[in-house]
Amino acid sequence: MMSNKKTFQVDYEIIEEFNNLPNELQELIQKTIDVLPRAYAPYSNFHVSAGLLLSNDEILVNVNQENIAFPVGICAERAVLSMIDGLHDFNKTKIKALVIAFEKQGNVSKGPEFISPCGMCRQAILEYEFRNEAVFPIFMLHQHFNSAIKVSSIRSLLPFSFDRM
Repeated sequence: MMSNKKTFQVDYEIIEEFNNLPNELQELIQKTIDVLPRAYAPYSNFHVSAGLLLSNDEILVNVNQENIAFPVGICAERAVLSMIDGLHDFNKTKIKALVIAFEKQGNVSKGPEFISPCGMCRQAILEYEFRNEAVFPIFMLHQHFNSAIKVSSIRSLLPFSFDRM
């Protein structure tokens, strides 16, 4: 039997110095970190925040909200994306960048060093790239907020997405 084995490659960049980023991205990162204490995660003790930089230079931030009736809660990424439509005409205000931060609370000792969007959020972010009519970078912060993984588009993290034809 013939094999048509293929391989995916993920292109990403490690950002080790935030002070080399433009001021607007540094501010976005700081505001995303600052809002983490507002996360409501009494079941997982895994606080997540997400921040958006918009084309009008406004910054929107939000956090995850868990619910005892899982999966009624909402991830920080989808929470912040949903804020756009209530505040702006999306045809006029586009997304320039997304930042995701996290911190482990309580007795959570294991887990990732960097945070990455879940599958549902990846698909939601891709829908906003469609609406944006352009890709935008995603910065996934290290658990100690001292570095980040940057991808230029959510497509790097979602190779078999539900796509528009």
